[in-house]
Amino acid sequence: MMYWLYSLGLGAFFVGGLPVFMAQAILRGKYRRGLPERLGRVPAWAGPVPPVWLHAVSVGEVMAAIPLARELAGRRPDLPLLVSTVTDTGRNVAEQRLPGKQFVFFPVDLGWAVEPALDRLRPRIVLLTETEIWPNFIRACGARGVPVVLINGRISPRSYPRYRRVRRLFAQVLRGIRLFCMQTPEDAGRILDLGAPAERVHVVGNLKFDLAVTGDPQDGSAVRRMLGLPPSRPVLVAGSTHRGEEAPVLEAFHAARSAVPDLTLLLAPRHPERL
Repeated sequence: MMYWLYSLGLGAFFVGGLPVFMAQAILRGKYRRGLPERLGRVPAWAGPVPPVWLHAVSVGEVMAAIPLARELAGRRPDLPLLVSTVTDTGRNVAEQRLPGKQFVFFPVDLGWAVEPALDRLRPRIVLLTETEIWPNFIRACGARGVPVVLINGRISPRSYPRYRRVRRLFAQVLRGIRLFCMQTPEDAGRILDLGAPAERVHVVGNLKFDLAVTGDPQDGSAVRRMLGLPPSRPVLVAGSTHRGEEAPVLEAFHAARSAVPDLTLLLAPRHPERL
């Protein structure tokens, strides 16, 4: 019954939001790319070995999952990797950072989309990142004997109360996940309170801390030349901003220019369509 109510609500949201999605697709190109895949019409997996399916919603999750993907490729080169994302930007980064892998857009979490996708891709295991906990997808994996693992798992303080309101459904969903690799003890405590089996929950840290950080001064010089910035001019970078965040950034920038008159602001929204 809980899954039925969830599917009914998500289906109503999907149908009700269709005009908005269509307008964004026409005006901004959003969601247009890979639309058949989002509806479950993914290409059939052609390889003889079933893939490891790694799902990361967008750029941040993709970047965090890259060390794991590379480690897996190094230890088990015989296992093919399939990477799914939700956003175009996430897909672009995944293709750039993980060349030679297979990529799809994640299907909408309704049975008529996730079941055909799973049947065509035939994964041996699914790795979901952070909070990508999709009830119908996880249930369909269980029906096909496909183990699901949550990696870099987190439950933010902001989303935690919302999940608690649907704890009955959430507890059922969490029982379908084989292993929970949580970022912090606080995340582990929240997922346990929501119904995750205690013996499956482990605190392993944040994958983002495993990213190799490199710094080449020449790279900065090249960027400055490309932007027409003198080498000595101070630059304030506001990166990966969301709607509504630019106004306080501009206020801070104008205030800072009173002390640093030649300060330049480099503003980089998280989503390119907002440029």
